Amino acid sequence: MAEPEESSFIQHQSSMMPQQVPINDHIPVYFVPEDEVIENIDADDIANPYTCSIYSTDVYAYLKQLEVSHRPTPNYLQKQPQLNARTRAYCIDWLADLHRTLSRTYQASLQADTLFTSISLFDRFLSVRQIPQDKPYLAAISCFLIATKFEETYYPSVNQLLRFAPKVGTKEDILKMERFILSDLRYTVGSPTPLTFLKRFAKASHADPTLGMLSRYMSEYSLMNYSLATNYLPSQIASSAIAHSRIIAGQTPWTATLQYYTGYSYQELADCMREMKVAVQKAPLLKTQTIYRKYASSKYLKAAITASKHI
Repeated sequence: MAEPEESSFIQHQSSMMPQQVPINDHIPVYFVPEDEVIENIDADDIANPYTCSIYSTDVYAYLKQLEVSHRPTPNYLQKQPQLNARTRAYCIDWLADLHRTLSRTYQASLQADTLFTSISLFDRFLSVRQIPQDKPYLAAISCFLIATKFEETYYPSVNQLLRFAPKVGTKEDILKMERFILSDLRYTVGSPTPLTFLKRFAKASHADPTLGMLSRYMSEYSLMNYSLATNYLPSQIASSAIAHSRIIAGQTPWTATLQYYTGYSYQELADCMREMKVAVQKAPLLKTQTIYRKYASSKYLKAAITASKHI
């Protein structure tokens, strides 16, 4: 299978890459004051029937259980002799470009959840089945097809997907791989992703559009990183992204309210935050540029540029 930069719709722009910058993985030390008041972030929504706020605590407690039972196997590539972290990164970059290309092509943009779910399916599938060296992109696009069916009201057909990615295989190949994936995962498509938790944690942080976009970028870009995506739970990635965004915005890294609603102390996030910081700093330097370029645009408040410069 060709590397993604050789596909029909991937175009890496090396001219956008800045000069090498020093990497700093230092995380500021901070302790939440013991007497800091915990806010009730659902208080204003009690009378709103659309938020179902009375169930929020139970829903997210259940999602915390699901993220553990449905997580990919940490370091699963050790059992994939034909694949490595570099190949996985190209596959994720390829999926991100497919997601963005389809969103630009059709009138209705694809949901952000579709990309997150497709990556989750990809990692979970590779955790349970070995695939040959020439099949990762076929598995990736099949995961993408399943995710669109799960997340979207209107989803692209296999023929439409092949129009943008003709080299991955035939229609029959994709449908066969789709059956393998669903069977191996026992049809458990719905699984919490960092974006699932980010929506809740951003509310607990009183995130404005800038902070919200920064945390979304860092959560999404973290999925490019094999170690982050497989060694940390989605809620940890979302929490770490919020903490980094607050630091960039000049706020205290953590609050009693965030500690309560995320379930993590600031100290418990240190390892994840450190890896995320290094990954974000390296983002402009790598060939896998799709997510970085997307969030470097004005539409996304140039969050990628801000994060890389100030994290």
